[in-house]
Amino acid sequence: MIEMLKELCLLNGLSGREGNVRDYIVKKISETKDCEYNIDNLGNIIVHKKGKNTAAKRIMLDAHMDEVGFMVTDIT
Repeated sequence: MIEMLKELCLLNGLSGREGNVRDYIVKKISETKDCEYNIDNLGNIIVHKKGKNTAAKRIMLDAHMDEVGFMVTDIT
């Protein structure tokens, strides 16, 4: 798990350019047999993990794929 977190943190994922992070996550999801995913028009990944039984309660996990980035336009 720590290795996967390290790989995620090292991916380039500036705001508006999260494609590398999205591709990594989709690859990991595709390796799991009990998950289905969709990518919406904004590039969000929506994942549904199937359970054995119908649960009375559900859990939602929400996270950002992007990171802060800066563009230097002038140095004085």
